[in-house]
Amino acid sequence: MDFSRIYVQHIGKVARSFLMPDSGGKVLAGFSNAAYLYSDRDELFWLGTITTPLHQRCIQTTGSLPRLTRDTPFMVRDRHLEIGLDTDLDFGSAPIWEAPCISPSEAIATEDIPSRICEAISILGKLPEPAGFGSLIPAIITISQTQDGSRIPCKHTPITNFAWSAVEEIAIACLSHDTPKIFARAGDLVGLGEGLTPSGDDFVGGLIFCIKKLQSVYPGFTTVEFPDLVDYVESRKSCTHLISFTILKDHALGHSVESLHQLMDILLTRRSSGNIQSILTDLVQMGHSTGWDILAGVLTGLLLVSNRRNEG
Repeated sequence: MDFSRIYVQHIGKVARSFLMPDSGGKVLAGFSNAAYLYSDRDELFWLGTITTPLHQRCIQTTGSLPRLTRDTPFMVRDRHLEIGLDTDLDFGSAPIWEAPCISPSEAIATEDIPSRICEAISILGKLPEPAGFGSLIPAIITISQTQDGSRIPCKHTPITNFAWSAVEEIAIACLSHDTPKIFARAGDLVGLGEGLTPSGDDFVGGLIFCIKKLQSVYPGFTTVEFPDLVDYVESRKSCTHLISFTILKDHALGHSVESLHQLMDILLTRRSSGNIQSILTDLVQMGHSTGWDILAGVLTGLLLVSNRRNEG
């Protein structure tokens, strides 16, 4: 059999765990620079090029990918991922990427977080033009400063216009630690938008990833109990599709793309912020608006600690 050989640059830890000898599955969706694969054990992972953000489910290749057709079968043989009749990914020597963790001992005091957030916000004007929920970030920032609601920015789309009332209420609820309101209104956004990861899903993903990080780094950071984040995402499964649901669930578990982990490292520890602009640029360039949507969710979640009502 004449395979087109492709070498793997990096492989996410979770994706690697799915590639057991003689395991298989099929292509769920194929695009010019990415493909989503679904294993026989009902596990999702994806292929991308070196420009694809590292993620625990990502297999990053050194060259271009062929356009893979939905339902094309794949099989793992001798550290090779064989897809269809002519595609062979050699992952035998690929280093494994694992999402970094922040130890509570590395964390700064919660009252110092707002100044780190301000540093990140000061960079936003140097980034590419906001897309998706990114256009709502100025209003989210205004809420953090005024402790009250604000009008929607002038530049918006029908989707962000529709979403703003929920985003505004979530932001205000984060300031007051109104947990039921946060999650009730976040649920209204799941499934809102187009594409593999709708903007509403990405915003909620950024929000719950932020909450998960704060829970991990600052045990007991608020006197208000949050629902189990994974159970919460499971309850919204029918509102979106498999790919977006899987990524949402990863966010609830504290797993995301490399640039988001790097950003949280800077915001919650005393690690150097010298490369924060490049990290934010990498993040917001994800997808058409995915990175901006996630960033808007993270900045909204950080309102939980912006008013210093914390115990951490």
